[in-house]
Amino acid sequence: MTTSKILQLDPRMPGTLEELLPVLRAAVAVDQPRYPEPDAGWLKVVTAENPTRERWILAARDAAGGVVSFARLQRDLNANRTLCYGVVWTVPEHRDGAAEAALVEQAKALARGVGCDR
Repeated sequence: MTTSKILQLDPRMPGTLEELLPVLRAAVAVDQPRYPEPDAGWLKVVTAENPTRERWILAARDAAGGVVSFARLQRDLNANRTLCYGVVWTVPEHRDGAAEAALVEQAKALARGVGCDR
């Protein structure tokens, strides 16, 4: 069972990508089986900073502290500044809805905090 503890992560910090990569691999293996297995390079692209977008990474951890789901949220800094959009990856064995629900609630709070209303 997934806990509802959500943390904001910085992909530039040592160890962060190593925590997220197994989640991305597990999710892609089930959801996009024809895709090649994601590697660190793919994850770096997914989590990369972009000078025209503000980016956040949120992660849900299980009771043991491992990341079981993560979301990448973005906001365009030049257009649609009130729109926050994102994508969520969750390991299959934790797709009980708890991690996703907690991530969405935290994402909404984060978005409202930076002036997004959609």
